[in-house]
Amino acid sequence: MEKYILRNIGSIYRATNSFTDYIVKHVDLEKGQYQFLVRIQENQDINQEGLSSLLQVDKATTAKAIRKLIEKGYVVKTKSIEDKRNFKLQLTDLGKNTCDFLNKEEIFCIQSALKGLTKKEQNELNSLLEKINNNIGSIWSDIRNGKQNYYLNKIKNEY
Repeated sequence: MEKYILRNIGSIYRATNSFTDYIVKHVDLEKGQYQFLVRIQENQDINQEGLSSLLQVDKATTAKAIRKLIEKGYVVKTKSIEDKRNFKLQLTDLGKNTCDFLNKEEIFCIQSALKGLTKKEQNELNSLLEKINNNIGSIWSDIRNGKQNYYLNKIKNEY
């Protein structure tokens, strides 16, 4: 039973992601780029490191996605006034308009996924998923901070 929980979450993620990837082709975005764009909209002036952490992806993935979004005219990088070594990410008008469309697509996906669930069930589900996300998020953070061998040894010796 337990193994099916993450398998179901993965299946939901893949199906939703595939649908969204198909839809975003119509606004000239590639796989996964919409996630970066929407998070920049939600977190004005975020930097690449903050974006990597928020999306739980490595810095190289974020750098590649941002470079492509800049090339396509969705995002601009501006130097931080507080720290000249740091850059803030901001949406262009094209990026803002595209996010308006992406937000509508997200509403459609949410309504489709939650159809038939009561508000109470939705709240319970969200609460449980937040706990799972926090558990996995701490592992992701550890891996990012060099604790890979700890988890390799734990898996080899305990499971």
